[in-house]
Amino acid sequence: MLWCATIATIVVTFGWLFLAHQRRVYWTFLGNLHRFSAWTCNGYLPRIAPHWGQRDTIVEYYRRRHGPEELLVSYQMNWKGENFYTGNRTPAFITTGETFKRFIEEQRAAHRKVLFFSLEHGRIGNLRNDLGKVGWLDVVTDTRLNNKFALVRVEF
Repeated sequence: MLWCATIATIVVTFGWLFLAHQRRVYWTFLGNLHRFSAWTCNGYLPRIAPHWGQRDTIVEYYRRRHGPEELLVSYQMNWKGENFYTGNRTPAFITTGETFKRFIEEQRAAHRKVLFFSLEHGRIGNLRNDLGKVGWLDVVTDTRLNNKFALVRVEF
């Protein structure tokens, strides 16, 4: 659709410059502009919006958790959407290392059975390595819901 709109705009612009019927070309141009704007606002942007934010993955977290004791942890994230949608209540680890490992050990010592992690799809392997041995690791969301961010549920 984007290519079609670009080509139509080029054709109409050349027609505007070189044809004698400039008024008709002008109205055709405005009509094309109106149709493209309507498609962009009502079709294209709503279709891609879920992939540029974390709303849907955070909604999935709230839907699946059994209570506030099942924390959402931001793993190697610095996008700020995870803070926005949780009221800044998520432990955030921009980088991992000793601080993250200490946090996980504290959660195990507190007998937390389940943690959720918000992260980028490409970092799931890193999370597996950093967590070590766990009872169950389930990737809750896939790229159809959000092509950038994933929600992972971990049982200890």
